[in-house]
Amino acid sequence: MKKLFSRLGRFWEVVLEWIRDGIARGIIWARVPPNALTLSGPLVMALVFWPLLEGDQWTAGWVVLLAITFDCLDGAVARASREVTQFGAYLDSVMDRYSDMLLLFGLLFYFLANTETPDRNVWLAVWCLATAGTVATSYARSRAEKLIPACEVGFLERPERSVAFVVGLVSGNIHAALIVVAIFGNLIAAQRICFTRAVLEGRTPAAGFRFWTYRRASAEYAMLSTVCFFFIVLGHLIIPPPA
Repeated sequence: MKKLFSRLGRFWEVVLEWIRDGIARGIIWARVPPNALTLSGPLVMALVFWPLLEGDQWTAGWVVLLAITFDCLDGAVARASREVTQFGAYLDSVMDRYSDMLLLFGLLFYFLANTETPDRNVWLAVWCLATAGTVATSYARSRAEKLIPACEVGFLERPERSVAFVVGLVSGNIHAALIVVAIFGNLIAAQRICFTRAVLEGRTPAAGFRFWTYRRASAEYAMLSTVCFFFIVLGHLIIPPPA
């Protein structure tokens, strides 16, 4: 079973890289600069407010997917066209934060406009936890890497978080996706804090689940991703959606 998940993880990694690089070559042919793609991400993400205010999760999911596609392609285009710059990397990081916050505030408006109390208060609390985890995840790493060489630990980084939101919206179970982000977003921040402390104290942090050091093509990563995927898709059967 572990070997099967490992092969599946590697298969999807290769397929997605092949698709991404193929699209990137087309964008280079069209002479679209990488920074233009970077700036397009938040602009597209801002459109998510309209369907979310209307309670239309399905349309919102496709808007988010389009926005994160721009986020994925800018780096691939920069590398393929040999236009990688320090400013480009900096701009990408800043625009990623804008995209994250636009999506989260869009979800805030969704819960305010489409839920009633007491459900609303519960889901607003979950939203607060998800937002705190999203902010803490990126900050914990950037701050840690000013003190130690690398802090690449934890499961739900930005690509997985974005996919969780897309799956949740398209399946109509954004409440389940928000729970996943709230749990793992704060867990990964705690793991990075503990990992950084261990390194600074001269200890070698244990590899494996404790700090989640498994790479994306690993069997462990594929298994946990599968569990999260089905939890989100079947979320309405496990936890009633907000009303």
